[in-house]
Amino acid sequence: MPENFLFRADASTEIGTGHVMRCLALAQAAQEDGYLTTFVMSKDANGLIERLRAEKCNVIELKSDRGTADDAKETAKLAKEMGAHLIVDGYAFADEYQKVLKESDIQFLLVDDYGQATSYSADFILNQNSYAESLRDIYEKRSGSEPLLGSKYTMLRREFRDLEPHPSVPNNAKSILVTLGGSDPDNVTLRVVELLSQIEDINPTIIVGGMNPYLDDIKARSNGINVLTDVKDMPALISEAELAITAGGSTTYEMAYMGVPTVAITIANNQQPVVADLDERGVVKSIGKPDEFSDNDFLACLRDLLANESERKSMSEKGMKLIDGYGAYRVCMKAAGKKLWLRPSKESECKMIFDWANDPEARAVSFNSDPIPWEDHVNWYENKMTDANYYLLLAINEDDEPVGQVRFEVEGDNAAISVSVDPNQRGKGYGTSLITQGCDRILSVTDIKVVDAYIKPDNEASKAVFTKAGFEESAKTEIKGQPAEHFILAK
Repeated sequence: MPENFLFRADASTEIGTGHVMRCLALAQAAQEDGYLTTFVMSKDANGLIERLRAEKCNVIELKSDRGTADDAKETAKLAKEMGAHLIVDGYAFADEYQKVLKESDIQFLLVDDYGQATSYSADFILNQNSYAESLRDIYEKRSGSEPLLGSKYTMLRREFRDLEPHPSVPNNAKSILVTLGGSDPDNVTLRVVELLSQIEDINPTIIVGGMNPYLDDIKARSNGINVLTDVKDMPALISEAELAITAGGSTTYEMAYMGVPTVAITIANNQQPVVADLDERGVVKSIGKPDEFSDNDFLACLRDLLANESERKSMSEKGMKLIDGYGAYRVCMKAAGKKLWLRPSKESECKMIFDWANDPEARAVSFNSDPIPWEDHVNWYENKMTDANYYLLLAINEDDEPVGQVRFEVEGDNAAISVSVDPNQRGKGYGTSLITQGCDRILSVTDIKVVDAYIKPDNEASKAVFTKAGFEESAKTEIKGQPAEHFILAK
C-alpha cells in the first residue's frame, strides 16, 4: 500500500483559499510519486471539499476547534494511524500547536509565510515566497528546523507546471484578467469592474472565487464585462491574458510563471511582503491596499502599463525567470526523505540526453552498442516528446543537478523501462532510487499493470539494481536478436 501525505489546512471566506490550494499543488506532486493524499479540514471549508475530492484527495472533517491543542492531538493521531508525512499550513498553527505535534513524535513540515511563530518545532519550515531568504536568521534562531526558502520551492498546481509558458506581449495590451482571490471579503472585485468600464478598447475577464459572497452583485453591475465563476481551466485563461490584476497571494506566482505582467493589489496584510518584493524585482506593479489608492491612481497605472510594451515585456521575462514551476516536486522530495525528484524532460535537454546515451559504458550495456548518430538522436527525441505512450523523465537531486533519466514505452498493460545515469553521478547510489521513483510515477499516472526490464545476461550490476528496486526475474528472451534477461515489476 502506498504511503500517505496528510494535509492540515483550512479555507473560509475569512481565511481565503490560498492555504488549501498550495497544499493541493503538493498533493498532486505526491500523488504522481505514488502517495495517497488526505486533507483534514474544519467544517467551514465546504466550498473546496468537492474540488479536493475531484483531485482524488480524501477529506476528513476535523472534530476539534481549529488551532487548539485538541486539533493538534486529533491531527497527530490521524498521521500516526496513516503512517503519513504531515503537512501543516495555516496561521492558527503556531507555537503550542507545533509543540503538541512534536511531543506526539510526529515528523511534519510547516508552511509559513512571515516568521509569525516565536518558536518552531517542525522538522521542515517551508516558506515558498520570493522574499523568504530574508527570514533565514529568524527561522534558524527560533528552531532547529531545516528551512526550505524561496521561489525554488514555490508550489504550482499540475495544471500550471504541465504548461510551457508562451506569453503574449503586444504593443498595446487589451486582454485583461482580473482575479482577486477565492473569497475577496471586502468586494474589491466590484470596484475594479466598475473602473475597468471607464477604459476603452480593452477586453476584460473577471474571475470570481467560489467563496465570494458578492457574486450576484458583481454580475448585476458588470456593464457587459465577462464574469466567470467555478472556473475549471484557469491556466487557459491566464495564457490568453496580456495583463492581469490580482491580489498579492499565490496567484501572483502563477502569473509570474506564465509570464503575464501583473498589477497587484494588497488585499490582506500577509500579502504585503509578497507584493513589495515582486514589485522591487520588477515582476509586478504594486498599487497598494484598496484604501491607499484612488480611482484615478488605479486608472493612470493601468493605462500606462497597457501602452508600455517594453515594461510589460520586462515584467514577463523576470517573472518566468523567477518561478520555474517545479517547487512542489522539490518539497515532496524533502518531505518524503527521498534523494531525487522527477520531471518530464524538456526540448532543451536533447543534447544532454544524447551525451549520456553515447557514453561508452552506456553503449556497452545496450543491445545495440554502436554509437548513436546525432541526427538519429534528434529525430528520436522529437518523436518521443510528442508520443503519448512514451514517458521520458529527468531525475534531479537536492542540489538541482540532473543525475540521470528513466524512460518508459507503454504498450497495453505493460511498460518497458530504460535507465541511464550521468557518468559524473555514478557510484552515488542514485540507480535504485531512479528506478523505484520512476516506476512509482508510471504506475500512478497510467493504467499499466507490469513494468518490463530487459538486461544483457552479463550485466550483473544492472540485474542487482533492478532486483533491489523490487523487480523479479522472469523467462529469458531476446532483444534485437540478442539474449536478454527479463525482469518484471507487477502492480
